[in-house]
Amino acid sequence: MINEERVREMAQLAAMDQGETRQTRQMKEYFGSDYVAKEMLISLFTGTLAFGLILLLGFFAAGEDAIDTISSVASADFLGTGKQFLFLYLAFEALYLLITAMVYRSRYHENRLEQKKYVKHLKKLNKLYEREEKIKA
Repeated sequence: MINEERVREMAQLAAMDQGETRQTRQMKEYFGSDYVAKEMLISLFTGTLAFGLILLLGFFAAGEDAIDTISSVASADFLGTGKQFLFLYLAFEALYLLITAMVYRSRYHENRLEQKKYVKHLKKLNKLYEREEKIKA
């Protein structure tokens, strides 16, 4: 005889397994702080690349004005301009890393809640099996 409640739990577990992505499987291998730190390290490199591309696009958009600015900076206050670019870079990276930390901490937390639901269904299924074994014995 088929236990409908057990079949329902097994179907629920199968649906949860099928909906699991590579990223959620990867999250299970890390503690929360380690997962966020790993993603922040990746974001440090991608943020640097993004900042460089933004600067490059800014110079292309400015056209001749950018070339005039570069030539005047080369002869004038190179150190002051370098400090301004460094400040802009650090501010951009700080904001980018803060957003990264918030996003990945939220994703990790949501994944942990899904894992708890999965474990709850597993425990319920285990209890159904144990109850069936007691009835047979």
